[in-house]
Amino acid sequence: MDTSADVEVDVVVIGAGASGMTAALVAAREGLSVLLVEKSEVLGGSTAYSGGVCWVPGSHLAQRAGVKDSPGKVWEYVTACIGTHMDEAFVQRYLSIAPQAFEYLEKNSEVAFSLRETTPDYFPQLPGGTMGGRALEILEFDARKLGKNIAHVRMPPPEYLVLGGMMVTVGDANKILSRYRSWAGFTHTARLVTRYIMDRVTLNARGTRLAIGNAMVARLYASLLKLDVPVWRSAGVKALLHDGLRVCGVELTYQGALRKVRARKAVVLATGGFPRNVELRKQFFTDGAEVHTAAPESCTGDGIQLALSNGAAMGQRPATPAFWSPVSRVARKDGSSFNFPHLMMDRSKPGVIAVNQAGRRFVNESTNYHDFTQAMLKQKDAAGSVDAYLVSTQKYLDKYCFGMSHPSRRIQNALVARGYMSRGNTLAELAQKIGVPDEAFRKTILEFNTNAERGVDPAFGKGSTGYNKALGDPEHAPNPCIAPLSEGPYYAIRMQPGDIGTCYGLATDLNGRVLTDEKTVIEGLYACGNDMNSVMAGMYPGPGITLGPALAFAYVAAMHIAENKIQ
Repeated sequence: MDTSADVEVDVVVIGAGASGMTAALVAAREGLSVLLVEKSEVLGGSTAYSGGVCWVPGSHLAQRAGVKDSPGKVWEYVTACIGTHMDEAFVQRYLSIAPQAFEYLEKNSEVAFSLRETTPDYFPQLPGGTMGGRALEILEFDARKLGKNIAHVRMPPPEYLVLGGMMVTVGDANKILSRYRSWAGFTHTARLVTRYIMDRVTLNARGTRLAIGNAMVARLYASLLKLDVPVWRSAGVKALLHDGLRVCGVELTYQGALRKVRARKAVVLATGGFPRNVELRKQFFTDGAEVHTAAPESCTGDGIQLALSNGAAMGQRPATPAFWSPVSRVARKDGSSFNFPHLMMDRSKPGVIAVNQAGRRFVNESTNYHDFTQAMLKQKDAAGSVDAYLVSTQKYLDKYCFGMSHPSRRIQNALVARGYMSRGNTLAELAQKIGVPDEAFRKTILEFNTNAERGVDPAFGKGSTGYNKALGDPEHAPNPCIAPLSEGPYYAIRMQPGDIGTCYGLATDLNGRVLTDEKTVIEGLYACGNDMNSVMAGMYPGPGITLGPALAFAYVAAMHIAENKIQ
């Protein structure tokens, strides 16, 4: 492709996260010429920070494994989860097309998954809920296959890495935490560290064993490289081009010049929603508009703003505008900060609770991060603040993760010194340090401890569902999620309502074509990923409810552009 002059292709895809890369990949596989543009220097968007899991009921991997599920059971479950917010046509479209899309990716690219047979839905107790078989996890990837192109893959935040550059999965983390208690944990840890050391010695670069969301990005990128799809990095789109009412390309800056790229068939918006856009958050959020997001700095709503300025409409307002997660602020040595999301490694474990600013518990700590944060947002009237504190003891910290903390006294002392954690030898001392009422705080702990001795939580039901228990400690009895906070020193981490992305997006038809307020199609313009309105209406039925629809509807859009019919 001649980059010294204006360019013409069949499809221009804006944004190189999972949805944009998938749209580019499928379009190229279907015989179209494609240009993928990304405004950052690196590829991956928020996918690179994600867990790399996709919620795909009825997948080919589930069928191959003999998972006993049915469309009726799945429909019963999503109906129970989404309720009156559900757009039946979009949910039906997703459930019917997702298995086909993911099988296509595995057959036609480097993308590969494993089936999580024991990972439950977030509400397995609801009608149609299951304890496994609907989530797919991206397989790890050997980034040595990318050669020097590994530098183009967005690094996860340093807070997600071990030893400065080693990626780990949840399974890896659990084995690392048990390395001094089990031979399997020790040997697994030794293999990971040895591989990482060899990477650094031989390449003087990041670790090349990529996992979770980074592996998804790398697998998609490797697939695009095989297909010779050009990827323009540091390319900022300024405007959409039109031929009458039809979108026919983009105007962008690339390599220091303003360029026009014409798209014979379509432009696809996949820029990752607007979690970093202050003005759009103020416009579309009712609660939690403050920017406490864990999404990359590049997710500023470019695609949505381009579409709105060209007559597009936002979709029906979802139940909530964001995919929520509690976050704790990590101050970095360079003066920057990071919002660390408390997803699944600490809140569900035995010996930890959360309290509001009034010193009282307010939620089942083991519930999913999306619902936990919405409970935080409701504390403004009850406690005068939406902030909360995760509270635990030295006994807990010496065994489990606690936000950024690991079972290391050196790390714990450093995090206290940095102000990330507060520590008190007594409950009264800790209450004073975090600014909650001493009497209410001590009463809360006492009431919890009394019931925790029996492994029950009558107030909020921590550890009462299959999802809760799956994230607890299976070696702890009688309840894997509950243990008393009976001995100091005591610790606390301040958490704020944050998010991992936005779910309020552009109105589209079932093929991903962007619509106007009058529900007419803007010809030549498609949206997918978090630029497209949430298929699940902002609800969170299971792990991977963001990436699953992102990849599926990117596939739908690309196939529609290629005029290849799908069932």
